[in-house]
Amino acid sequence: MGILPSRQTARLSRHGDVLRLIVRHARPGLIDQAGLEAELQDLESASGGGQEEAEEAARFADDLEGMGPTFVKLGQVLSTRADLLPQHYLEALSRLQDDVEPVPVADIRRVIEEDLGIDVDDVFEAFDDEPLAAASVAQVHRARLGDGREVVVKVQRPGIAETVRKDLEVLSDLARVVDATTEVGRRFAFVDFLESFRTSFVAELDFRTEADNLHIFADLLAERDHLDVPTPVDRLVTRRVLTMTYVEGRRVTELTPLARHDFDGAVIADELVRAYIDQILVKGLVHADPHPGNMLLTDDGRLVLLDLGMVARLGHRMRQHMLDLTLAIAEQRADQAVEVLEAAGTRLADYDRSTLEAHIAELLSRHAGSSVATLDTGSVMLQLSRACGNADLRPPAELAMVGKALLHLDEVTRCLDPDFVPNETIVDHTGALMRHQVSEGASSLRVARTALDSARMMENLPRHADRILGGLADGTLSIKVDAIDEDQLLRGIEKMATRLTVGLVLAAMIVGASLAMRVESSVELLGAPAIAVVFFVLAFIGGMVLLGHVLVTDRKDRAQRRRRT
Repeated sequence: MGILPSRQTARLSRHGDVLRLIVRHARPGLIDQAGLEAELQDLESASGGGQEEAEEAARFADDLEGMGPTFVKLGQVLSTRADLLPQHYLEALSRLQDDVEPVPVADIRRVIEEDLGIDVDDVFEAFDDEPLAAASVAQVHRARLGDGREVVVKVQRPGIAETVRKDLEVLSDLARVVDATTEVGRRFAFVDFLESFRTSFVAELDFRTEADNLHIFADLLAERDHLDVPTPVDRLVTRRVLTMTYVEGRRVTELTPLARHDFDGAVIADELVRAYIDQILVKGLVHADPHPGNMLLTDDGRLVLLDLGMVARLGHRMRQHMLDLTLAIAEQRADQAVEVLEAAGTRLADYDRSTLEAHIAELLSRHAGSSVATLDTGSVMLQLSRACGNADLRPPAELAMVGKALLHLDEVTRCLDPDFVPNETIVDHTGALMRHQVSEGASSLRVARTALDSARMMENLPRHADRILGGLADGTLSIKVDAIDEDQLLRGIEKMATRLTVGLVLAAMIVGASLAMRVESSVELLGAPAIAVVFFVLAFIGGMVLLGHVLVTDRKDRAQRRRRT
C-alpha cells in the first residue's frame, strides 16, 4: 500500500515541475507574437531590441534540458512550430544539446546482456568502456566483432522508457486542461500535437525502428555515389540495443576552407538535396533532424547520414499537397498556396481566408525581386505555417517539419560549399518530380480503370442527353432534390400534437380527481369519493393506452425508415 502514495507524490511533483516551467516562461502574447515575428525581425535586429527576447529563449531551452529527455525531445519538436513560437525561440530550441553524464559501463553491459541474452565479452571481441557519446536517451560505445568489423553499439539508458511514459502522462493531463479552458488550446490543439509527439517518441525508443530506417535509407541512397548510412548488424539489434558499422569521418561543421579542397562539395551538396527532395515528395519520408551535427564526411568523399531514429512518413495526399505548395511558392502564386493549405490544414471557427491570402501575398511579394533559384523554400514554408496560425487555419504538422528539414539542408550545403544555392537544385528537380507524378498517375491499372469509366460514360451519354433535351423541348424536365420529405414532416407534427393533447387531458383528469378527493360525498368507493376514484382509474387506463400506442407506432416508424435506407 505504500507504493501507490509514493507514485502519486512523484506524479504530483512532476506536475509541479512542469507548472513552474510554464509560469517561469509564460508571458502575455508569447504565442501571438509568433505571427508578428516576421514583421518585427528586421526592426529588432537593427535596434538590438531582440537581445532580451533571445536571452529569454535561451533560458527556456536550458530549462527544458534540465527537465530531462522527454522535454529535450519536446523542445526539438517545438523548434519546428513556426506557427506557435517566435523566431528567437525556434532558434534556441533547434540548438538544444542532449549531452549528459554517462551511465556507468556496468549498467550498459547489463542492458546489452539482458536484451541479447549473452555476455558482452562473448558477443564482442573488444568493447570500449569509454563512451563515444552520452545522451539522455542512450549512449554509444565503440566495439569490434569477432570477424574484425568495427562497430558502434547504441544502448538505451536503464529506466528511460518508464521516465518518458510518466512525463508524457503529466503532459497529457496539462494539455487536456489547456485545450478545454483556453483560446490558445482551441487554436492549436495541444492534445493532438502531444499525441503525435508521443507516437513518434515512443517509436524512437524502440531501436529496431531505427534499424529499419537505416535499411530503408540504404535502399533509397543505393544509386547515390556520395551518400551513405551506417549498416545495422541485424542479429545484434533489439528494442534497447542497436549495433551498426563504425564510420570514420569528420562532422561537416568541422570542415575548414582548406579541407574543402579535398572533395567536390558542390557535387555532394547537389546530390544530398536531390535525395532529400525525392525522399520527401516521392517516397514520403522525412528525416526529421538532418542538421550538420548528424552528418559525417569520410576520407573517400562520402557523406554519411546519422541518427535516423526520427523519420516521419507522409501519405500520398500529403505528398501531393507538398509538391503543389512547392510549385506555388516557386511561381509566387498566393491563391494557389491558400488552396493547398486549406486542403491540407484544419479550418477553425474564426478562419479568415482573405487574411491568409493577404499574408501569403505579402510574404511572397518580399521575395518578388529574387529569382526562383534563390528563393528560400524552407524559410517560406515555415513562414506559411506562421501565417496559417494567424488566420485561424491549423496548418498540417508536416508543413513545418518539411520546412525545417530544408533549412537544415541549407546549413549542411553551406558547410560543404558556401557558394552552393540549394533552391537551384530544388527548382531543377521539379521537372523530375512532375514526371514522377504523371507516370504514377499513368500506371497501367489506373489507365485501364480510367479508360473503362470513360467508355461507360460515352456509351450512356447519347441516351441521357436525348432524355434531357426531350424534356426541355416538352417542358416536362424536372429536377428532384431529396432534401425534406414534407408529408413525413407533417405527419410527425400531427402525431406530436395529438400526443400532447391527450397528455394534457389525462393530466387534467388527474388534477380534477385530486381536487374531488377533498369534497365530501355520500357515494364512496374504496373509502374515497366515487367520482375521484373513477377519474383516477380512467386516467390510469388512458395513460397506459397512450404509452402502448407510442411504443407501437414508433417501432413501426423505425422499421419503415430502415426499409427505405
